Parts: sequence; structure tokens; C-alpha cells
Amino acid sequence: MLDAIHVDLNGPAQKPETVSALLRAAAACGKNAVLWEVEDKVRWDACPGLAHPEAFDKATFRRLLDEARSLGLEPVPLVQSFGHAEWALAGKGREALREDPSRTDCYCTSSPEAREFVRALVRECLDLFGPVRLFHLGGDEAYRFGTCPKCSARDRFGLFAEHAVAVARDVRAAGARPMIWDDMVRHDPRRLAETLPKDFVLAHWTYGPEPDPAHGFSGPTDYSAAGALAAAGFDVAICDALSCWGDDPFIPRYGKHLPNVASARAEARRRFGLVETSWSVRHAPKALQLPMLETDPAAALAARFSGGTGGPPAVSTALLARVSEWDGAWGVFCGICWNGLKDSALPPADLVAQRVAERPEEARKAR
Repeated sequence: MLDAIHVDLNGPAQKPETVSALLRAAAACGKNAVLWEVEDKVRWDACPGLAHPEAFDKATFRRLLDEARSLGLEPVPLVQSFGHAEWALAGKGREALREDPSRTDCYCTSSPEAREFVRALVRECLDLFGPVRLFHLGGDEAYRFGTCPKCSARDRFGLFAEHAVAVARDVRAAGARPMIWDDMVRHDPRRLAETLPKDFVLAHWTYGPEPDPAHGFSGPTDYSAAGALAAAGFDVAICDALSCWGDDPFIPRYGKHLPNVASARAEARRRFGLVETSWSVRHAPKALQLPMLETDPAAALAARFSGGTGGPPAVSTALLARVSEWDGAWGVFCGICWNGLKDSALPPADLVAQRVAERPEEARKAR
């Protein structure tokens, strides 16, 4: 069974030794794969000039891949082929690749130039990673997908499948299976099964309800939609979150994530496997997410609600309950909240003052 941790290299550049430490921690927690979302943190030949100033050269990144393999961590590369393409589409002269020329997050899937650009990245990524069993092609939160005049004239499921199959051509030629996030198309499993080949592994992500203010923890996550996708003939990987939208830069929302991780691990045993996602843009450091890997969340929650003292190592349930009171209080700093884009741009200087004025009750809680 796939049991992967997601290493998202968006946001601030990581030192090789920082990534190496995360790999060792993941292996020690029993993980067997890494989903690598590299984006601008490697110097790609396909897009010179777009690399982060502190991006890895390929030799350095290959050493990280070699270390991961030596730890028993299967590499699964991820190239965004629909949305979340801010790093690649932000530069001048790339407007023709965008679904909406005023936005930098979504490729135009009707554009031959955009499709070939993504394929070039996929080919270069395959060359860098070497033989792989799975290759993730992104596809999540492509909210502008299918909205330009040319795309909007097409059937959305047909267009989604056509683009996914086209950018997966080199993946298949290399002997790997394509994987893709399911959120843009999972609402109609029957139609999806009519258009998308069944060799695609669907990465089904659901990150759970918000915590209940009465006790600071959310309830179980409903992964029942995964069953409908599996019944339609697809292999489904279950995806939880160690960090996601709504977290702040200081600490993950354990009250939200622990129940989500527990639910996902139970559901994944019935499916293709598990991917524990970890979104990095302006979010809490990876080190603060590790307690959720180092424990049995179901046991920790049972202890919490039975009055016991169980919890992740070095993180007491009393602390978790206290931290849960902060949920949302510092969300002003999180994810994509001020520009709607998944990038690492700094907020405007007066953002905190604006949000305090807009949300005085949350500001009071934070104090």
C-alpha cells in the first residue's frame, strides 16, 4: 500500500539538510514514499529564469532523491498541469499560456503552447527522477479551468480528460502510472469514468470539518465519496492534511488535523493507499507537523475524549486543546488569504491592521 508524505517545496527555500532531516523523520515513522512538489526549487532547463534564487541544482536534488530511496521512500514526482501554476505563469510574456490573462494560477488547457510547456516539464522531471512507478499531474483547485472563450465551448469532463491524457503521454511512455487530484471532477463519477482512462490513480483529498468549539476538535472526515470513485473503476489514494488552508505560520491546527489523519488512515487501508499532504506556503514549519506522523491519531483522540493524557509525543492533549482555541485567530497569515494565489509573495504592510479592524473578535482571541 502506498503510504506517502507530501514534500511541498513552495514558499521559502529549504536547505538540503532540512529536507534530508524530514526524509529521515518520515522513514522513521513508517512512510514508504514521498510525493515531491518541486516547482521552482530546482533549476529546470524547460523554464530558465523562473527558478527561485536558492533553488537546488540538479546534482543536489539527485542526492536527496538517492537518500530518499536508500531510506525506502519511493519517489513520486508532481508537476502541476492545470492550476497552481503561479511560479511558471507569473513572468511577462506568459499571458498566452494562462486561462485568464489577468491571473497566474491556471493554464489554458486549449492552448497547444501551454500543453507543450507542461509536457516539457514532465519530460525533464522524468529524466531527473529516473524510473518511477507513479507520476502526479496535479489538477487541484483549478478554479479558472474551462472558463476562457475557447475552453468554455467544450464539455468540461472531455476537456479535463483530453488535457490529462495529453500531458500523461510521456509518463506512460516511461512506464509509470499517472495520478491526479480529483476535486475538479469527482462530483460526477459516472461521467469521469466515461472520459478519463482507468489507469489514472485518483488522489482524493478531503481535509475534514472545522473543529467544534465545544471541545476544540473536529469530528471524523467523510471519505465516502472515495467509494463512489472506486466503484466507477478507479484506484483511489486517500489524502489527508498535516497542514492546509486556515493554518497559520506558527502552529498547525491539531484539533482539525488529528481527526482528519485518523479518518484517512482508516479509509486508506481499503483503497490504493495514503498521501499525507503538507502545504507549505506561509504555513507552520514541517517540524511542527511531525507529531501527527509520530502517533496513532485515533488512539490520541480516544485518550483525549476519555479524559486520558494520551497525545502525540511531546504534545499533550491539554496543549492541543489550548492551541485549538487559536484556530483561525491568526489565519490572516495563512495560505492564499490576501491575494488568492498559491505563491510566496509578502502581504501588504497594513494587512494585519486591516484584518484586526475586520475581525475584532478573532483579534481578541489571539491576544
